[in-house]
Amino acid sequence: MMRRKFFVTVLALALSVATMVGCGSSVDSAADMGGDTGPAAYADGTAEVVDESPAEIAEPDDASQGLADVAGENDDFGRPPEEDLVPWDVEAGEEDVTEEVPVTGEIEGIIVLQADWSDLYCPTYTVSAINPESGDYHEVSNFWFDSVFERTNPEYTIVPALQFARYANLYDQFSNDYTKAAATKTFANNGEVHAGWINTDGSFFDVTEALDEQSHGDFDDIVSYQAVGFQGDVFIYVHSEGFRENQYYGVSVDNIVPGASWEISTADPMICEDSETWHHISGYKLTDWIDDDRLIVEANNQSYIATISTKTRSEYIPASDSRYSWSTVVSPEGTRLAFLSEPRHDTTGEVGIYTMPLDSSEPARLKTTFSPTFSMSAGSTVKYFGVKEKCCYILEWR
Repeated sequence: MMRRKFFVTVLALALSVATMVGCGSSVDSAADMGGDTGPAAYADGTAEVVDESPAEIAEPDDASQGLADVAGENDDFGRPPEEDLVPWDVEAGEEDVTEEVPVTGEIEGIIVLQADWSDLYCPTYTVSAINPESGDYHEVSNFWFDSVFERTNPEYTIVPALQFARYANLYDQFSNDYTKAAATKTFANNGEVHAGWINTDGSFFDVTEALDEQSHGDFDDIVSYQAVGFQGDVFIYVHSEGFRENQYYGVSVDNIVPGASWEISTADPMICEDSETWHHISGYKLTDWIDDDRLIVEANNQSYIATISTKTRSEYIPASDSRYSWSTVVSPEGTRLAFLSEPRHDTTGEVGIYTMPLDSSEPARLKTTFSPTFSMSAGSTVKYFGVKEKCCYILEWR
């Protein structure tokens, strides 16, 4: 019995030695592979205590980058919606944050029109808004008349409504949101004339047809309705026949249907044409209203303040003999004026934008990179549209 136990013990020891020789110890194997040999031994025989608990993963600064579905809105894989994720720059390790400038949609500042008649077949309007404090500007809208003005054998022509414009600075040529420009359409086959407007995409809206006021047959009278412009939400047009007195009409821009128009008297402030009521500004055109009793008018490149109650006009811009000044408008609060001006003998075509208090005569030039130009044709002395000209106007200050 003792012999059998001894034999078993010897056999077990032999197998253990064989295993160690064939495989080597765990320490030797780790050392041979350059791996960790375990806790380091100190001179006093103790061992370094190593915390082998799992390392904590740092939570991202932005909770939207985490995978925890706090609100139950993550997808099946625990990922939050893409719109909640913040872009991450892997190389820089920083968030790629782009500051967004809020867009209000409001048109504000000094609104300026640059019109180009260099190409009679392609007159253009460019409307811009200038910040009177910073001088920064941006384009508000553009109008190209070439898309409706045929170059050869035209069936019709569509041109800006300048003949009956009530404002010298062409303020009434545009809708309040500057998406429409008043225009008149003339048919080549019979000479019929329709009032309407051009949209920023170049399309023409025919107000005369929308009101069903056009001729309907070969034996109907040829009608002649010309566009006048916009005042507020009202579109104004005129029935003009030779030497007969003009009859003006108004219609709401939002309700142009048959029977919706109404007559407007020539004595109405929207027209200012009646000689008895407006004789003190006969020959002048309006650019803006200061209040119910005072308005700004101009003629021959000079601007005046006209007072209705006293039937008088007065100059307010200094150096009127040495400069052309035009397109004066009033600030929204009614305390300041803005206008265009250039020396009488200037040949560069550069025009300055000036502002001044309403109750003083101290204009200051607005510092801006916007440069309106006015190049007149030979012999022209009036700041209105003509052949081969570039024209600029201040439309309003809002």
